[in-house]
Amino acid sequence: MLNRRQHLRLIAAFFAAIMDIFGPRTEASQQSLVELTLPREPAHDEVVWLQIQTGMLPHGAVVTVTSTKGELLGSAAPYGSARGVSSTSYLVPLPQTAIINGRIRFRLTIEQPGQPGRAPRPDEVETVVPVYVPVTK
Repeated sequence: MLNRRQHLRLIAAFFAAIMDIFGPRTEASQQSLVELTLPREPAHDEVVWLQIQTGMLPHGAVVTVTSTKGELLGSAAPYGSARGVSSTSYLVPLPQTAIINGRIRFRLTIEQPGQPGRAPRPDEVETVVPVYVPVTK
């Protein structure tokens, strides 16, 4: 049988565990960490960009792409997309430094006015794939 003090400690531990599961998250967990492996190295006349396929985003929402160090790589916003269009594709150029050992690591965040950034839901960002873009030098 538990005494009163042990019973209170057990209740406090239970609520601490619940708050850890359902409580507020830190900024890093409000973003979605993505790692993509390139199918091949880019040719000498190619660069790699990200193609982001979005679903319906909340009004005023922006999908931001940042490096794992927090550097802004680009963003996608549904401004100007046709009403009723459920899916839109955006291209975000990547610096060559974003590719390390054939992999791209970045964070996706949904930014909305007056709200903290958060990880996108599956219906908001449907796919993110690397695309090879030809360049002339």
